[in-house]
Amino acid sequence: MYLFSAQLKQPVYYRLINGTITDISSMSLCVKEMNVKDVVFIAYRGFYSEKNINELNENKLQYTIPLRRNN
Repeated sequence: MYLFSAQLKQPVYYRLINGTITDISSMSLCVKEMNVKDVVFIAYRGFYSEKNINELNENKLQYTIPLRRNN
C-alpha cells in the first residue's frame, strides 16, 4: 500500500500487507497513522463490497473502486 502526495508527486508512505486482504481496515489505519486529509482511495475491484463502501462512507473518505462484473 502506498500513499502518494499530490503536491510532492511521490510516495510518502509504504506498508506491506497480505495480498489476500480485501477490507478497508488496513487503509483506514494507515490514514489515521499518517494523520492526513483529502485522501482518495484507489483500489482494484476485489475491494468492492457493501461493507467496504459503507466503511469508506462512514469515514468520509473519497474512493474509486471498479464494480465487479456481476453488479
